[in-house]
Amino acid sequence: MAKRKILKDRPGVVWLLGLAAIGLATAYVAISSIHGAEKMVVVLTAASTIPADTVITSAEVTSTSISASVVPPNAVQNSQAIVGKYADATIAQGEPILQSVVAPATTVRQLVRTYGMNFVGATVQLDPADLPITDVNPGDLVDLIGVYGTQNQQVYTQWIAQGVPVLAIDTTNTKIVLAIPQADALALVRDLTTGKVRVMLDPQPFNAANMFRTQTSTSNALPSVKAVKAVKAVKTVKSVQSVKVVKAVKTKK
Repeated sequence: MAKRKILKDRPGVVWLLGLAAIGLATAYVAISSIHGAEKMVVVLTAASTIPADTVITSAEVTSTSISASVVPPNAVQNSQAIVGKYADATIAQGEPILQSVVAPATTVRQLVRTYGMNFVGATVQLDPADLPITDVNPGDLVDLIGVYGTQNQQVYTQWIAQGVPVLAIDTTNTKIVLAIPQADALALVRDLTTGKVRVMLDPQPFNAANMFRTQTSTSNALPSVKAVKAVKAVKTVKSVQSVKVVKAVKTKK
């Protein structure tokens, strides 16, 4: 009763207690707001709609702060991880960019986009002495070198293919499945059946222009089918020209 009487006699004390309560409530709200701001996460979102099967450019992505509670597990936060790669699906403007909708530009997807659907899968036996099967993964690029031996034990080596994407791995039978353009499939099968094929991992980025090119590492490399045809064509042209010269001489006589 004495305390109630004191409060009634001193209304200023009541006001002070009320102001203190309001201050505590305001401080609690401010602290909660600051604590909530700390849970924001910066992720990459589409600055504009990114169509499917197109290369993602830096102008098409932007950084956005969103609540950590709604951030997808595989949201991209580093632009270097996606710029220059393909969008597997359309990404709407403002939508967080996910790793699952971005395809590396060095896999078979780029090969398909470069050559269209005109490619085939070729299986190559992998020699563990050359390259352990555990060191090769789908999406890796490999170089193929043909090694040929003759009766006098002279060895010929020749590039079969370079920068070929790996489609699949058969660890049980130590085989790899490669993506080969149909235009080069016959030549590759010929090389695979006439000699031993050495497989090496290619650290270089994918380059469709250099995927298939015949180079020799010895001066006695086996001629390719295209080279033989070219020589025959030249000989045919020379033969025709010789006949024309003979006819011209006979006519003058």
